[in-house]
Amino acid sequence: MGDADGLCPYCIEFTRTKLADLFKTGLAAITELDFIPSGNARLRDDGSIACQHGPNECALNKAIACALAFAPSQDDWFPFVECIEAKAKDDAGLDVAKAADACAVHAGLLPSRVLGCYKGPLGDTLQRRALERTESLVPPHKWVPWVVVNGIPLFDDFDNVATFICAAYNGYPK
Repeated sequence: MGDADGLCPYCIEFTRTKLADLFKTGLAAITELDFIPSGNARLRDDGSIACQHGPNECALNKAIACALAFAPSQDDWFPFVECIEAKAKDDAGLDVAKAADACAVHAGLLPSRVLGCYKGPLGDTLQRRALERTESLVPPHKWVPWVVVNGIPLFDDFDNVATFICAAYNGYPK
């Protein structure tokens, strides 16, 4: 479905409006969302990850990657993503661990699992995998949010994601 940055204002807006609308309208039920928390991050020569909006964005991306790993379905991980991005939008100096804990509770995820991942080597591994997935997108992403429906990038038409999902839907009823 797409690639996003934790502190990207356009990504936060897309998540809190367009993606949230998919869940409110029921379109998420016919959609397999694949949320990649990496965006415009890059691998440095020393092997560390640099995020476009700084270290706190890398921390947010890692927390989201951990929540995605422990959530059984998109109905479980989306409330976490929506919650933590809302907190990030409202607090430039966000304590990511505290926000991840609160958002895990909000989403019905086990905070100990999400935080254990976030603070440990698994979080680093998941963050690196997200970056590798972003780097392997075909065609390569040009900006974030980078939204794809059935393998076709929406480019700057991502605000119309619901229209593209409906057009791609082959199920019943249509």
